[in-house]
Amino acid sequence: MSSPRIYGVRHHGPGCARSLALALAETPPDILLVEGPPEADGLASLVAHEQMQPPVALLVYALDDTSQASFYPFARFSPEWQALHYAASNNIPLRFFDLPASIRLAQREADASETEIDATQQEAGVLALSQGDPMDEYARLAGFADGESWWDALIEQRQHSSELFSVVLDAMRALRAKTASAQSASPVQATRQLWEDRREAAMRQQIRAAQKEGFQNIAIVCGAWHAPALENLPPAKHDAALLKDLPKCKVAATWVPWNYQRLSFTSGYGAGIASPGWYDFLWQQKHSEGDSFAQLDERWLTHVAHLLRQQDLVASSAEVIDAVRLARMLAQLNGRGQPGLEEFNQAASSALCMGEAAPLALIRKEMIIGERLGQVPDETPAAPIARDLAQEQKRLRLKPSALDQELALDLRNENDLARSHLLHRLSMLQVPWGKQQQVHGKRGSFHEAWRLLWQPEFAVSLIEAGRFGQTVASAAQGRCLEVINKAQHLPELTQCLQQALLAQLPEIVHALLQKLADVAAQSADILHLLDALPPLTSALRYGSVRQIERGQIAGIVSVMLARIAIGLPNACLHIKNDAAQEIVRRLDALNLAIATEQDASFSATWTDCLRTISQLQGAHPLLLGRAHRLLLDLQILESTQLAQSLGLALTHPSPEYSADWVEGLLAGSGVLLVHDEQLWALLDNWLRQLQGEEFRRVLPLLRRAFSHFTPGERQMLAQKSAQTATAQVELTLDAGHANSIVPLARALLGMLP
Repeated sequence: MSSPRIYGVRHHGPGCARSLALALAETPPDILLVEGPPEADGLASLVAHEQMQPPVALLVYALDDTSQASFYPFARFSPEWQALHYAASNNIPLRFFDLPASIRLAQREADASETEIDATQQEAGVLALSQGDPMDEYARLAGFADGESWWDALIEQRQHSSELFSVVLDAMRALRAKTASAQSASPVQATRQLWEDRREAAMRQQIRAAQKEGFQNIAIVCGAWHAPALENLPPAKHDAALLKDLPKCKVAATWVPWNYQRLSFTSGYGAGIASPGWYDFLWQQKHSEGDSFAQLDERWLTHVAHLLRQQDLVASSAEVIDAVRLARMLAQLNGRGQPGLEEFNQAASSALCMGEAAPLALIRKEMIIGERLGQVPDETPAAPIARDLAQEQKRLRLKPSALDQELALDLRNENDLARSHLLHRLSMLQVPWGKQQQVHGKRGSFHEAWRLLWQPEFAVSLIEAGRFGQTVASAAQGRCLEVINKAQHLPELTQCLQQALLAQLPEIVHALLQKLADVAAQSADILHLLDALPPLTSALRYGSVRQIERGQIAGIVSVMLARIAIGLPNACLHIKNDAAQEIVRRLDALNLAIATEQDASFSATWTDCLRTISQLQGAHPLLLGRAHRLLLDLQILESTQLAQSLGLALTHPSPEYSADWVEGLLAGSGVLLVHDEQLWALLDNWLRQLQGEEFRRVLPLLRRAFSHFTPGERQMLAQKSAQTATAQVELTLDAGHANSIVPLARALLGMLP
């Protein structure tokens, strides 16, 4: 029996992938062992399916706790993906070999000290036993910035060589020996080392199993770090002892789409690479050009220029030529045979971007990282709710994308209304594929604006949501039922009702309204009532667009508003500043909701409540000022009445009282001061009378009141203040004394009399 051939690779390395594909073709194996979760063996055959488009990931999750899950991503330039594709295309047996995910996930849950250790935290097969990439040592010796750039230059961009994997194996032997000798005995490192020992023991057990079954030409594809540990197999009982009595859990596995953003380090994915878009470019060049990297610099920088031109940025052919020359010169200065990404970035910055940060950020996002989103076949095993979502996406023509997409919906259109229902249902299930945006320039409630961005981790969120139902609609309904059963306060119920109406869940609305009426009848918390009413009035606005019954909701709103009108004035008495600020925020929200609804009975009850607050003795001045402002905006209060009330407030013995009153009056908009001369004069005179310590005490309060004014309002107020000061100077000027110096001034200037 021949010894297994070990191909140590860097995960997601295009050069490794190219060399591996050629090596497998030169020496075909009779079985392939690829680093990955053994539970996914049955999914390997889907790799060759015409609908399978990487980047994709294996998702393995615990059936009893779907929050415990691991992703194993693959790009088309990943060596493991090329191994999978070779096996599926040539009908060669393939097995994933590693510590089973059933042990990983159970151990992660059982031992909090190992929660940071995950299958996705391997970089080049390396679990960082120290702080940083062990490859950094080689990078330092070779004059590179880090291990990523060193491996990129020496492995991923090199010509194919049959000795590549033996060289990598030698390098890893030396690196592991040095790391082992330098490793401290800290508890965290000891735990991590034990975890790695278990992983490699499980790998060796599966190698023995393949040998026992009679396979003669075994090919092993694993992270380069693990390769030395798989060369010489110790006694089987040694590995069995490491794996004895480890906890397990039931798991399931599937394929899910992935994207390059999640494959990058910037996404927080531990086994990522810094530049997946760049690696994809290298793979395409080697795949199309064979082993030649001729004109690589010209192609890359030409693509950079095209990207800049698409954004209406200047990038001429002459500048591209200059960038290519500069990149080659930088490579020579760095002692490298050909430029790499580091040199390309420096050349693009100087010759194409003129050192500006914005174009460089665009190049990084669009080209170096990339925005490619994968696709999995329709027959991929999936949770029922995930299948239902895929069908809905297809029916409604809403294709997931890794790019930010803006979606404008007209709810009078049947398809757009159905899209809105789906997006709101997913939001209820904590799958925020779409985030609703504020609609500008359109009136009524017939329009919605969304920003769509599909994230791979939504696959796990969907699996978790499956406990509520087998379809998106039934799961959203189940989620509502859970809220109904658990909710004890009005805001939770009214928010849920608003979501249920937006998501078109009529079966649940009746139960929600009944629970809402019961809780409202018992609630004595004014703040809860204030929080609960805006979502209810918002629900009333949907009207015929959402095809809901308004009567029962309007009745609940009427009862709750009456209770607020009775209880809110007492809640405004003898309270501290923080409590007053909280009530002001809720007053503004409820005032806006009632004004938008334009119901005469609601408006009458609300204005009576505001009148009562505005006349309260002992109410917090912030609330008194706010009540006056809201009454003025509702055209219930005359400006002369407001001036009288403001005048009384400004004569209060405490400057802080006056400042709070003014803040309540002015907060949010300075238009009132710009256009009302009487109020301006009152406030101006009050400020002029403040002296020394009194002025310093009220200044922070006034700054807070003015902080929310728009820049335009601030500018108009500044101009108005300057005009007022000029007028006052003119009033105090003695014209007689001024005229007496005119003849002397004219003589001094040599002017005619």
